[in-house]
Amino acid sequence: MKGFSGHNEYLTGKEPEAKGYIKGELFHLPEGYPIAIENSVSEVYGEIYCVSEESLSGIREYEDIDEADPLYIEKAVKVYTDREVVQAAAFLASKRYEKQIREKGVPVLSGRWRDFIL
Repeated sequence: MKGFSGHNEYLTGKEPEAKGYIKGELFHLPEGYPIAIENSVSEVYGEIYCVSEESLSGIREYEDIDEADPLYIEKAVKVYTDREVVQAAAFLASKRYEKQIREKGVPVLSGRWRDFIL
């Protein structure tokens, strides 16, 4: 998201194409960052960016998705915007870690990371 470390490193100067939400639960981890678990009930709000393959490769490295046992996975999801529903890549919790995230993470009930952290 704009103003946070990943955006500052990989998307400097870019503005979101749209804002919207995905179906999922958002958690604040003890390490200080957010993670979403996909579900069909709750909403997680964020921003949609059009990025180059080079930028996406850097973001994948930033999220450590190529590790042998990654915390995050990349998945194509439906994003609900005020204009339409679009498909986009999202970085979500790996199924293997969902129980730990629910036990150790703080639920962000609003689904809005910016409001929670600032």
